[in-house]
Amino acid sequence: SNPNFEDDYSITAGELSLIIAARVEEIIELVKAEYDKVGIDHLIARRIILTGGGSLLRGMKEVVAANFNKQVRIGSPI
Repeated sequence: SNPNFEDDYSITAGELSLIIAARVEEIIELVKAEYDKVGIDHLIARRIILTGGGSLLRGMKEVVAANFNKQVRIGSPI
């Protein structure tokens, strides 16, 4: 048992949402930095297709679109 935490710890859904949103933003920024390093933007289509469970997170399309300055859609099937 970790002495820094109580055995029973709870957070609200809103708090969890803020934590997840911050991690998503960090991950997208890291992916964008690697994408920029490769320098292939001119070879990539103007649209990004997101797939997988993470693509269903509320606001994911908007975060990716804002960071990559491209159209984003959710792929189907996921």
